[in-house]
Amino acid sequence: MKIIHIKDELPMKPSEFGNDEAIIFYESLEQLQNKNKNSFDAKMDSVDKEHEDTYNDYVKSYEYIDFINAGVPKNKKLSSLELINNGVKEFHSLDIAEEVKKKIGDKIKIEIKTLIESKKMQYNSLGRGVFSFDRAAQGLCRVYDFFSVKYQKFVDETLVEKIGENEFVLIEDGSVVERRAQITESGQPKVRTTAKKVWVNFEKDYSEKKKINIFCNTALSSDEKSGNLMYLGAYLSVLSEYYETKNYDINIFCTYNATTSNRKSLFFNVIKIKETSVKVNFNNLMIFTGDVRFYRTQLFRTAYLSFKALRDAKIPRGLGVVINNIDSNIKTLIANEIDPTGKELMLFIDSIKSLEDVMVKHNQILIQIEEYEQRTANNNQ
Repeated sequence: MKIIHIKDELPMKPSEFGNDEAIIFYESLEQLQNKNKNSFDAKMDSVDKEHEDTYNDYVKSYEYIDFINAGVPKNKKLSSLELINNGVKEFHSLDIAEEVKKKIGDKIKIEIKTLIESKKMQYNSLGRGVFSFDRAAQGLCRVYDFFSVKYQKFVDETLVEKIGENEFVLIEDGSVVERRAQITESGQPKVRTTAKKVWVNFEKDYSEKKKINIFCNTALSSDEKSGNLMYLGAYLSVLSEYYETKNYDINIFCTYNATTSNRKSLFFNVIKIKETSVKVNFNNLMIFTGDVRFYRTQLFRTAYLSFKALRDAKIPRGLGVVINNIDSNIKTLIANEIDPTGKELMLFIDSIKSLEDVMVKHNQILIQIEEYEQRTANNNQ
């Protein structure tokens, strides 16, 4: 399978790939948008004319404005001219998406926090860091003095033997010893802890900054309800924002993929929608993962252009069949292209359509991150 990196924003043209399978990488969402925008004005060639019905139905004919804007609030609907010239720049229901994001965040952030902080928190008896009252309370006990009745003086605890529940004697002669609780100036009993390590600190991490590459399969059927599309973008935002605060570098890649009806041609369009140098952009995440206007224009166009650019590929009716699960061989190809060193963490996320899907995938991801943490810690020892 060919790996193709898009380097410019010129209209895509049929090329001599000599192959009907490819993984096509776009450097950014903006590059994809500009590539599509410029390609709308490209002249139709013989491939276009051969598949003109498919081309018109799904890509170039913008008369079906209700179809393009299905599920979008009236004040957010875009005209055909706006879509061609500008693409989709703002998610149609950010207020609703923010509610979804908060709901997801409330459920998973505690789990994430527990995993990360428990691995870096260290208790010691050397006075480093902050005194932990919780830790000290685990071994809390009162402080006592021992008074010899016979000799009318306090004696060392090591000279005393306990012979009953509250009975003590001197080891030397068996005379009675009274145990008396020590009292503070305020009249409260004195206490101490038997826990030795009661100071907590976070060791400095001198290892290389950790990196997570998240690859999301956003291929969905065109009749998927728009409300179901919000969960993936919201989850990506929560996950990325949290790990960025923990000094991780985060890359996010998404794909729209399809195959011909006879499954002989296969391609994946991979778009980087977040790179390490840029903070997570919730609006961009939601556009790509949950905006029907974007799916039904730019991604349909991208699918069409990809088929057309592969010399031997036949453009299928309906622009192919959605692939819900990416096989291991393709995952390996994608992972090797994104991180040739193999040192970074690679997370694959299939389509998410509900909060239940989020929780199932999140639990799997936590295990992968914990294993990655352990591996990097071992490598730095």
